[in-house]
Amino acid sequence: MIKIKYISVVFLIVLLFPSCAKTYFNTQKQTSSKDNKNYISKYEVTIGEWITYVVTTSFNNNEKPICLGDHLDVVTSKLPSPDMGFWNDFVIQSLLKKSAVMSQPNVYDHCIKKYYKITVPTSAWDSIVKNKILDLPIVGVSYEQVLDYLAYKKGILNNCIQKGERKNEKYVFDCFLASSNDFNGVIKSCGFPCRATCDSINRLGCSFYNYKNSICSDCPIAQKFTNHPVYKDIGLAPLYAWTYVPCKGHYNLIGNVAEMTSIKGIAKGGSFNHYAIEIGENKVQTYTKPEPWLGFRVWFKTYPK
Repeated sequence: MIKIKYISVVFLIVLLFPSCAKTYFNTQKQTSSKDNKNYISKYEVTIGEWITYVVTTSFNNNEKPICLGDHLDVVTSKLPSPDMGFWNDFVIQSLLKKSAVMSQPNVYDHCIKKYYKITVPTSAWDSIVKNKILDLPIVGVSYEQVLDYLAYKKGILNNCIQKGERKNEKYVFDCFLASSNDFNGVIKSCGFPCRATCDSINRLGCSFYNYKNSICSDCPIAQKFTNHPVYKDIGLAPLYAWTYVPCKGHYNLIGNVAEMTSIKGIAKGGSFNHYAIEIGENKVQTYTKPEPWLGFRVWFKTYPK
């Protein structure tokens, strides 16, 4: 009888406190006070953030685990374009599949204090977690999808209390894509990529950012990652949003994935698909559709209430 009571108590704890398991998708992670203070997100928007957005804006009363593949009528308009390649496709396709053995990661919406569970084949989920794939930048999204995301982000900042602070009681937040001039100003103020004679590599032959063919066999850092599932593709694919030394606290403003600006069809910063000479303060990249080398970053403004 004692054992039965003990098991019942444990089961009740799991039901009441599902956050005991690590939560990889969490709207709380999208309300950084440091981001807001500097008016530029530290990182490009990641795959993990995008999935959090898709789930928390698509489902309201779901108590059972959600297989996104069963709800294509709801989520398709928010999903990135298929066939972008790299890990981006792997994650999205895994979330749409079913298998005999499924994991059920939590998605937490701190605005309404609600947990969702989504399903993903365990073998795929283990690979995603082990290799930190959710920290790669989201690509394959359209300009219009990004505008919807910015509206979602704005809603979180204005309507949900941020962890440890109550700034949105005094200010109204706006979220937007930077103009080319805003972007140029930040890059120029950083003296990027460096202030002296170098431009894309340091004295050891290591790249300052992720641009086309930037991998160098002479770089001691690159030599350590020849078999790494992500870093082996330096200069060939997106790397983690936190990979390169930041410009005034903002990572990958140059290289990795080009970032959409306020003008549709114009991107800045360059990517793994652009040579170093194509990347710089006054250079732009153009697009007409979602691309595997194109992502975005959230910029902010605040107004007193």
